[in-house]
Amino acid sequence: MEGSIDTLEQRLAEAAGALAQVTAAMLPLIRRLDVAQVALVDGSRSLTEWLAARLDCEVSTARRLVMLACAEDGEVEAALAAGEMSVDRAAATVRLKAAGADGATVERSFGFDLAGVRRLTAAHTPMSAGDERDVFASRFLHLQPTLDLTSYRIWGELPGIDGAIVDKAITTTVDRFPHDPAVTAAQARADALTAICQDALAGGTEGRVVSGVEIFVDADLAAPTAGEQGVTTSGGIRVGPATLAEILCDGQVSVTVIDAGMRPVVTSGRRNAIAPAVRRAVLARDLGMCIVDGCRSRSRLQIHHLTPQVAGVDHDPDNLVTLCWFHHHVVVHRMGYRIDPDSPPQRRRFLAPGRGGPD
Repeated sequence: MEGSIDTLEQRLAEAAGALAQVTAAMLPLIRRLDVAQVALVDGSRSLTEWLAARLDCEVSTARRLVMLACAEDGEVEAALAAGEMSVDRAAATVRLKAAGADGATVERSFGFDLAGVRRLTAAHTPMSAGDERDVFASRFLHLQPTLDLTSYRIWGELPGIDGAIVDKAITTTVDRFPHDPAVTAAQARADALTAICQDALAGGTEGRVVSGVEIFVDADLAAPTAGEQGVTTSGGIRVGPATLAEILCDGQVSVTVIDAGMRPVVTSGRRNAIAPAVRRAVLARDLGMCIVDGCRSRSRLQIHHLTPQVAGVDHDPDNLVTLCWFHHHVVVHRMGYRIDPDSPPQRRRFLAPGRGGPD
């Protein structure tokens, strides 16, 4: 019996080594796909999300593969390729090195189990109190609109721990966005801050795109420019056609059409774009999650019209799908992607702007 168990144990270790070797072979492929920006062109928010969809694996597994690929640690990859290091051990070793541990500490970590390696990593992560009290006394936050109300300037200073909280929230949100080479890191963080604030205003997973907006449309300007001119909020903020389409898609809005003398010609009463009962039914049908392939987010959910409301389509549930804030706000309404009508209802993919077939 002992010999049989030993044989099984040896075969199990060999299978684990083969898994490590396969993982090592995947890492350079992942790096090449990252350079090719496959996540962006397929409408995914990140390479991690793209891998989770294509490999049909958990997000945590995809995240670990991306982390190992981006580390480009030759020693770790060689150990994986030789089947001498498990995938989890490789990930823990890369994290320990990233924390600043020296070679002797990394060597010593091989005598610890993975929980011990995590503790070593935490011990080597710098954490200094510094001049926290002075920073706290000088904390501030300013928001200043430009004179024409087209943008806001934001600047300030926070204590270390508070800044870390804000930074983590923004960074975590940015990690869910696509790595668009045309978008700078600062622009992505600005988008993340907007998303976080919209979460707070929505107050739950059924939040509208924008709540309680009053739109004024100057018919003489808006009609000949397809909405590029003459559309503002009651506060004077200018609104373009993409923003207007998003608000009409899933917002609570009233629209007033005015003439050249600023007199109201047509006014719609404020109403929910989609009835609450219909919204709840669509969310239930879609299992309370984003239906984009590889996403499955349950936070910041919004309802999207497959055929835009501007085309005169009503709120029939067959025309409605559940999307997370990123795929609704960024991919569809800002980047111009369309949902592929031929993709499965619970694994939707996108059509790139200007293209007729699947991207």
